[in-house]
Amino acid sequence: MADVIFGNVSYVVDGDTLDIENVAVSRHNNHDYSEEERVRLSGCDAPELGSRGASTARGRLEHRYLGQRVRVDVSARDIYGRVIGHITLE
Repeated sequence: MADVIFGNVSYVVDGDTLDIENVAVSRHNNHDYSEEERVRLSGCDAPELGSRGASTARGRLEHRYLGQRVRVDVSARDIYGRVIGHITLE
């Protein structure tokens, strides 16, 4: 069973990364999580900031998720310490 965290999207970094203020975690989680986590969307590869299409990708993510409560099904952490996961609206 994968770890699950629940929280509110507080900031959209770019088209595939957001910051989440954790509200709750699954009691079956295998790892600990901070009060705020940076989450990279699993399976998504948006243009990097400053690249063509980057602001459009970031805007779409903001429109859909900013201020929303979400569920993150965690698959891993990357070398930068970000949570990698699938995000769904609560």
